[in-house]
Amino acid sequence: MTPHAQQNTFPAPPGPQERQANSRFEVLRRGGSFTEGSNDHDLPACDWWQNLQATLSSPRSEEDAFILEHARRLIGQRDFQLKLMRDCEAVNRAHMSAEKRRVDMEKQEHLYKECVEVEELQEQAQRKAEETEARMDIGEDHVRIEEANKRADEERLNRLHWHTIEKARMEQGERERERAREQRFAEVLEKKERQWREKERETAARHKAEQDQLVQLTRLYAQQIEEERNKAKALAEEIEQLQQWKVRRELAERLRKAREDTRKEDIRRKEQRRKAEEQKRRAEEEQQQARRHEEELRRQRAEEEIRMVAYTRNFFAQYDAKWDLLLHAPQQVPGPLKFSDLPWPVLLETVDLPGLITPELVEQFVFHPLHDSMSGKGPKARVMAQIRHYHSDKFDIALSKVDQNEKGMARIAAEAVTRVLTDVLAKLPTG
Repeated sequence: MTPHAQQNTFPAPPGPQERQANSRFEVLRRGGSFTEGSNDHDLPACDWWQNLQATLSSPRSEEDAFILEHARRLIGQRDFQLKLMRDCEAVNRAHMSAEKRRVDMEKQEHLYKECVEVEELQEQAQRKAEETEARMDIGEDHVRIEEANKRADEERLNRLHWHTIEKARMEQGERERERAREQRFAEVLEKKERQWREKERETAARHKAEQDQLVQLTRLYAQQIEEERNKAKALAEEIEQLQQWKVRRELAERLRKAREDTRKEDIRRKEQRRKAEEQKRRAEEEQQQARRHEEELRRQRAEEEIRMVAYTRNFFAQYDAKWDLLLHAPQQVPGPLKFSDLPWPVLLETVDLPGLITPELVEQFVFHPLHDSMSGKGPKARVMAQIRHYHSDKFDIALSKVDQNEKGMARIAAEAVTRVLTDVLAKLPTG
């Protein structure tokens, strides 16, 4: 933006709130000693400004604060516009002065160079003249040559002088054109200032009309404020009645909620008691069921033990009966017997291989407490009784009733039983 364009910048038209502030601002200003011709930079020192500051030093409302701010903004805009115009003029004057000084310095420097060249040419011409005088005796041809050179130097000096005069004439024309430009600029600046003053007068007139209108609007606004206050008062009374009614309703609602909470709490406690009793009943039933189950298990284990005891005693009785029959009444034994039909000293229902007769099973069989026929006998007597069964003189009697194909296997098993019983007997303490 150029300086001339900046001078045409004007504040935007005021709005309704700014026009109201202008009215208050104008009233305070008329009460002071302010005049249109006073210096704008001294505005804060004027009486009207002091009145405005004293009135609005502690704003009583948002409207007073806005008026104070609007007054400061108007003064700031006017100061800024005046300062901008002065700065533009100073910049233009400084620019023109600097340009003029630069042109003058260039001209002086150029003239100085031309003067130096002229002096050098004069010195050369003088030296040549002296040389010509010194060489006068050389001959007429040489003299003519020197005179020709001298005439050429004079012509060159004349041309240089003419050129210098022409340049001075051109510089004079340039200075005249510069003065004409400065005069035109001053005329344009004066025209702009007249336009500025004219617009200021129009703005002042427009502001005065707006301020008059704002006074009327202020009265209407005061009436509206009074009406709004009355409405607000009535509304406050109505709100107070509503609040009282709301408080009563809230109290009734709280009482209802308290009763409802109490009823729900009673129901919850009853439900808890019922659930506790139900859980207690279930726990008792589970305990009774567990006791019954445990008793049933104990009964089953007792029956199983009884069955096992009866089975074991029956097994030992059959074992003893088989040996009695084989040793004392072999003619009553139906033949031929299988390997598994022979009585073997192990608590297995069926023994069809010699490998099933192990030392552990044999030792368990010999010292078993349910062997009724051996009750009251010591360990050594028990072992000796079994050894006699499988000795060759008695086992051969039982072996005669065995099938021919299984006699070898029966003999091997009898020898193994005899070795096991012998080892057991050797382990027993003597005495």
